[in-house]
Amino acid sequence: MKETVRLVVLNACWSATQAQQIAQHIDHVVGMRRPVDDRSATIFAAAFYSALAFGRTVHESFDQARTSLMLHTTPDHDVPQLLSRPGVAARLTVDR
Repeated sequence: MKETVRLVVLNACWSATQAQQIAQHIDHVVGMRRPVDDRSATIFAAAFYSALAFGRTVHESFDQARTSLMLHTTPDHDVPQLLSRPGVAARLTVDR
């Protein structure tokens, strides 16, 4: 599926290592650097997918999701990590 999958989101604790491995094959991967509580994971996912649905780029969507965590005053705003495969611009939009 690596020919058609362009984005993988691992919205789970300690998923950064898996994200690094996946990023070698998939354009964009979001992983979590350490534990993330359920409320923060939900806020991040809602903001990220909403931004993508409105045509924002992967990079912009990621930034909006992290900003949403800050606005909700969660301590986890620095936990999500966006990785892009070498040679792939993080500013691409996801095909709908």
